[in-house]
Amino acid sequence: MERRIEFIKNLANWGARFGLRRMSKSEREVRDALANRGHGIPPHGPSPKEMPFCPGELEAYLRPFFVVARTSRVMAMSHLVTQEWLLRGLSHPVSTSLSLPVIAWLAAKWDTALASSEPPYPNKWLLTMLVCEKIKS
Repeated sequence: MERRIEFIKNLANWGARFGLRRMSKSEREVRDALANRGHGIPPHGPSPKEMPFCPGELEAYLRPFFVVARTSRVMAMSHLVTQEWLLRGLSHPVSTSLSLPVIAWLAAKWDTALASSEPPYPNKWLLTMLVCEKIKS
């Protein structure tokens, strides 16, 4: 699954290295802004706590107020695929608008399979949705 997701992510930029896909000024500016978003000191760079929660950490913070009713893994890589294709749309709006619905659907389908694998896929971000219920006082 991971190879398939990486393939459709990289497909967005196919041909750029050989000059077959030109990058517009607006796409280049957005890509530069994303690449340099971590430079500088707060508030112009990452805050010290901009990191994922350790397993069980968020639940520990919520425990006095909420009960976690259920959890589900929701995303591993599809957001990166969609980001690449949306950025591509700044330079090639027509072809991207035609292909993006299919690409996003494929990425989400493969991502769901990847996120639901047991044990969780190693070395990949894995977002988990917590459905909580407020503790009645």
